[in-house]
Amino acid sequence: MLKKKYGYWTKENLLKSAKKYATSKEWRKNEYGAYQVAWRKNIIANVTKHMRVLGNSFRRCIYSIKVKNTKIIYIGLTSDFERENNSKLNAKEL
Repeated sequence: MLKKKYGYWTKENLLKSAKKYATSKEWRKNEYGAYQVAWRKNIIANVTKHMRVLGNSFRRCIYSIKVKNTKIIYIGLTSDFERENNSKLNAKEL
């Protein structure tokens, strides 16, 4: 992994980095250094405005999916319903 030169993470570079991701969780996972600098500079809210907001311990969703032509119902709990919905719809085992 390449280390960025000191001073590389300007507000503009942080914004470019953040624009590649849909959620702050995804950004933090893939470019932790950039995320940390934005947090330390206290501009995290500005560079993540475009991102989809995920839930937390209080803001989450319980969902159920009935499997066609069976007696199977999948019940789940998530803070990112959009991602869960897509992953379950594409799953072969259900």
